Amino acid sequence: MQTCKKYWQHVAKLITQNNFLNHLPHFVTAPEARPTREYPKRTTSINRNGLNITLNRVPINEKGPTGTCRINSTTYFCSYWVEGRCHAILEALCRTYPQFRTLMIPHLPHEYMKKDIYLIRWLRDRNFDVAAAEKRLLAHIRWRSENQIDSILSEDWDDFDREYRIYIEGCDKDGKPVITMFPGDWDIRRVALSGKTKLFLRYLVKLFEEALVTVRAMQESGQNVTQATIICDLAEFNVITNGCPSCIAIYIQLATIYENNYPGLAHRLIGINVPQVALTLWDLLKHFLNPQTTEVLHVYSRDRRSWERALFNEIDRDQLPTKFGGHKTNDSLDLVEYRGLNKVFACT
Repeated sequence: MQTCKKYWQHVAKLITQNNFLNHLPHFVTAPEARPTREYPKRTTSINRNGLNITLNRVPINEKGPTGTCRINSTTYFCSYWVEGRCHAILEALCRTYPQFRTLMIPHLPHEYMKKDIYLIRWLRDRNFDVAAAEKRLLAHIRWRSENQIDSILSEDWDDFDREYRIYIEGCDKDGKPVITMFPGDWDIRRVALSGKTKLFLRYLVKLFEEALVTVRAMQESGQNVTQATIICDLAEFNVITNGCPSCIAIYIQLATIYENNYPGLAHRLIGINVPQVALTLWDLLKHFLNPQTTEVLHVYSRDRRSWERALFNEIDRDQLPTKFGGHKTNDSLDLVEYRGLNKVFACT
């Protein structure tokens, strides 16, 4: 009885977070469940305005109901299936997505923006409110044009790349790339005092764009990837160079840029080795963020056991180096080195 209660609590949490559709791509390659006499396969088809959704619901084991979901030409394996309630979420998608797509297609300058997986992300971020999602995406398109984001990857960032190192480690348990960085090593105060705040923020936007390009390339190579898992190690965080008033202003601007223009990019952003002063700073900053963003952010103190548990809940040990408690044998891949390889990153 207690196990059943915990299961439904977990399901309710997934739905409450409006995160259910985010989990669908993680199960594309899972085997099809087989119907039984007690639980025959049941299919529900929805076909409206060019969007085809087929739901197959069958239990796969005693842990709870499961099923598959086919949206247009893509089939997803759906765990944590909920009779009626998950169906209602997909009904909301079916009801709103055709209208949203019709409204947005004439305004989208790039082919990747016209794909279902891209558009659904914006709709989901606004809780399937078509008007709100349209407003948000149109604002994003204007922002890209005004700030020349389409050319940002071709700009010269060598100086920033040398100073702000970022690494690709491996993949999490769902096949998403794991990215690590060490913001405690970054002298944010010097950035502000040197008048380079705008350029620094533009560099971080460049990193967001680079992450999206990497994820899209992985998708096109057949990998079921929609997001990345990011680890930020703040072991060297210093209140003078990282916690100054000008630093906080930069963090708020960065959070605003991320929320408005990169919804759903990060599956998890895990902060580890966070000192008490930074935890206090986090308590202040999180009030400026929307619930979708704060749900992604997980912050842990310098208690190694607590953050190791969090990491290994998401990532296998052989995908992380020893400094994070793992036992990965190959070196971390510097982002600059990865660009030079000119190949698609693969989760195997």
